[in-house]
Amino acid sequence: MVTAESLWAEEEAARQERENAQRLRQRDSHRHHLDNLRARLAAEGMVWLRDEMLSADAPEARRALRETTFRGMEHDRPDVQPDRDRLRDVLDIVRGPGGGLALAEAEDHGIPAGYTDDVRRPRRFHALDHGHVEALCQAVLGLVPPGARARARKIGVNLFRTREVTVVTPHRDAVLYGVIYVLARRGYGATTILLNDDHEPVFWRQLLPGDILVFEDRRWLHYTTPLAAVDGRPLRDVLVATVEDRA
Repeated sequence: MVTAESLWAEEEAARQERENAQRLRQRDSHRHHLDNLRARLAAEGMVWLRDEMLSADAPEARRALRETTFRGMEHDRPDVQPDRDRLRDVLDIVRGPGGGLALAEAEDHGIPAGYTDDVRRPRRFHALDHGHVEALCQAVLGLVPPGARARARKIGVNLFRTREVTVVTPHRDAVLYGVIYVLARRGYGATTILLNDDHEPVFWRQLLPGDILVFEDRRWLHYTTPLAAVDGRPLRDVLVATVEDRA
């Protein structure tokens, strides 16, 4: 005998089956997309993507990170870059027995001598308190080719607020991979440019909020053009991460 309850149960089972099939398709599509990004990074030494490709709630998480963290910033080297505020953390890459990678807060978050003229320790923020930052770092490690990933030991995570003056000198950071993730911006300019060793541009783009650029540091010089006002004072909030092989 067919009852209302049995019909409802059949409809509910069919609905759940459709939803499960849709989730599987989305997961397979997401995995395929990440595989393509990983292959491009290995072949070309650079890849540009949107944060929504890594997480559906990325736009909201991006806004929350700015609202909860950027208020505690301080000037970064006021004698050299008085226009830029900075927070920093360093994460150790911990390898589990099964080959998985975990992240742990490093004892020292300083910028080592050799990378700059001296050891500097900007004000610290705790990156692992922000799930979005941890997920981003894990995603970047997943994109890095296996050889470099096996050598990686740390991830430096820097939050910058720039108002006009950017890093306009082409340079390398002596790391494995660099990551530029724009969280917010107001104004014009701030075009990020990658150059080859002949100083010929191979990538140039005005990165917008949600844009992420991952690049192999040894292959490309990088810099960003100045930020200019359009309506009011310009501003650019970015997360800059470095995948490093030094202790």
